[in-house]
Amino acid sequence: MIQNSGMFLFLAVFGLSAGLLVSAGIFTVLLAVGLTPRFVGTTHTAKKIFLYEGCITAGAVLGTLFSAIPVMGCAGEWLREQLFSMGGEGGALVSVLDIGGEVFLGIAGLFIGMFVGCLALAIAEMLDSIPIFARRTSFRHGLGTAVLAVAGGTLEGAPFGALYGMACGAVLSICSGDSDITVMFANVGLPVAGMLVLILATWTTNVGNAYSAGIAVVNIFKMKDDKRAAVTAVCGIIGILLSLGGIVYYFVDFLSALSYLITPICAVLIADYWVVGHGRSGDWEPFEGVNWLGIAAWVCGALVTYFDTFFIPELVGIAVTVVIYWVLCLAVKNPKYNPFAGRA
Repeated sequence: MIQNSGMFLFLAVFGLSAGLLVSAGIFTVLLAVGLTPRFVGTTHTAKKIFLYEGCITAGAVLGTLFSAIPVMGCAGEWLREQLFSMGGEGGALVSVLDIGGEVFLGIAGLFIGMFVGCLALAIAEMLDSIPIFARRTSFRHGLGTAVLAVAGGTLEGAPFGALYGMACGAVLSICSGDSDITVMFANVGLPVAGMLVLILATWTTNVGNAYSAGIAVVNIFKMKDDKRAAVTAVCGIIGILLSLGGIVYYFVDFLSALSYLITPICAVLIADYWVVGHGRSGDWEPFEGVNWLGIAAWVCGALVTYFDTFFIPELVGIAVTVVIYWVLCLAVKNPKYNPFAGRA
């Protein structure tokens, strides 16, 4: 009973903390790309800035509630059932409700599409993706026309993909009796099309992954930029070999290992600043070399998190890591190993 209550309490605190962190990250991205100022400047509605902020916040909160509480998504169906039970007048109200729902979905879809499109273009502009593309391809004339063509193609293709794409997918799924896209094409006599769809879908996803991995490796090892293409190719080959080796089947184990290893790192940071450092930002200063006390506390916390079966492993690991780091900082007086040695 106590363990279950503790689990629920931990999940509630963890969910709240994760939600605050994710929302802070999302709003940071929106501020970094300057999305709201772009809307305000284009529409000349600076006086309505608080309305923009309120709409963004309300949309995030309502979206989270509808995602986390599925019952809220069934409110419309429940209302339709209540109206049907009223008889003749209820049927007329149901028709009005259905029409209103379609209109609402259309308006919501339009605004969602506008928001996502503007966000994508703002991120592309912030990352200089269009100038980089133009420089890489030596495309110097007609760049504005090309950007308008991309926007027009997206505007035309989005409704087509949303309407006809889903309809074609539903028909193929019914005819083939399977939901796997490659199996659907194979069962209707189009195996080559299924293979091409699979390759292109994988390609569009993993090109970004390989490119990001190449940039990360070049930055980590401080390599020259002219090596980035070769490094990206090597990262892509390594990813292909790992996928062929069945690394996807160990993905859950990998996430579990991350929970064992990352949680104590956060505990060391908490202990260093709040417990040993008493939360005084003015007293903090970089530590030259390796903080072996922090590494020792991290290793102990990771082992406790891995082997603990009494309570919530991550929570126990955090507590043990904080206590061990605090004790080590009190016991070790050598300033080469203790970042707080000699401080008042």
